[in-house]
Amino acid sequence: MSALTHLSIGKESDQIEENEFIGEEAGPLEHPLATTDRSELAAFIFETQKRYEISDRALLGRAGVSSHTLRGFRAGRRISDKSLFRLVRAAEQLRHETEPVAAVNARWLQKLREFLALARSQNKLAKLLGVSRPYLGRVLSGEKPITANMIERIRVIRV
Repeated sequence: MSALTHLSIGKESDQIEENEFIGEEAGPLEHPLATTDRSELAAFIFETQKRYEISDRALLGRAGVSSHTLRGFRAGRRISDKSLFRLVRAAEQLRHETEPVAAVNARWLQKLREFLALARSQNKLAKLLGVSRPYLGRVLSGEKPITANMIERIRVIRV
């Protein structure tokens, strides 16, 4: 039996004991490690990484595994259960950290588009923000992310 089937997820983090004590049942917990199918776990890791734009460096740094391990895993080679668990856990943690940031950035992007409608041209809005028009165009198209610096510029803008 693999080590993966013996892993506990941490009932404290899921508040299982508290819910049992007060009589609430939240239903079955959905967690990537609920499956022991390695191909499903691989799909979860790589889809999460792609969807949330998580770099290999961030994933490897959080998981504490080598780049050789990840490269081999992508190539279809078998990795240890410990490394697989670390990669899944790291992808899940990074996903949870990235989701709120993406929502905030989406709101600021919407605000930027509203200012563009008021300014009536990218050139004028770029000048108000103190950025180049090509850069502003890339941010508006989603090619470039909204940075903290850009958010501060949007906050103080007056159209």
